[in-house]
Amino acid sequence: MKIENISVGTRIRWSSAAGILTGTVSKIYLGKNAANGLIPWIVTKIDTGGSSNFAGTDSYLKMLKVETI
Repeated sequence: MKIENISVGTRIRWSSAAGILTGTVSKIYLGKNAANGLIPWIVTKIDTGGSSNFAGTDSYLKMLKVETI
């Protein structure tokens, strides 16, 4: 999965410590990471409640096994 394939309103599924989660992308913005680099961040409204905010880098999306649904 590449960040270019994700936009606000996209439904996604991903793996995390909480298991397999699904949700809808509510926001994508540019922000700094721990290395002070500018990267995209994805904010997702989780279907079961709450939200998730994670890095939108290709390597992180691959690690989380992000896919559109």
